[in-house]
Amino acid sequence: MKLYLLKRRNGCGYDETAGFVVRARSFANARKVAGLEAGDEGGNTWRSSATSSCELIRTEGKEEVILRDFNAG
Repeated sequence: MKLYLLKRRNGCGYDETAGFVVRARSFANARKVAGLEAGDEGGNTWRSSATSSCELIRTEGKEEVILRDFNAG
């Protein structure tokens, strides 16, 4: 399995998800899994490359935050 970083291409409102880190076998499966966990933005947001990005996370590299999903009101 691999790790994938999914992020919204546009802004994020209340009760919506801004991003995911997903363990999956493929890009397509990562998008599907994220879509199942969507908030008010709907699952299609995560299944479409027009509204979200999906990239493989490399395990090597410097120490860093991969995703900080923060949407304060």
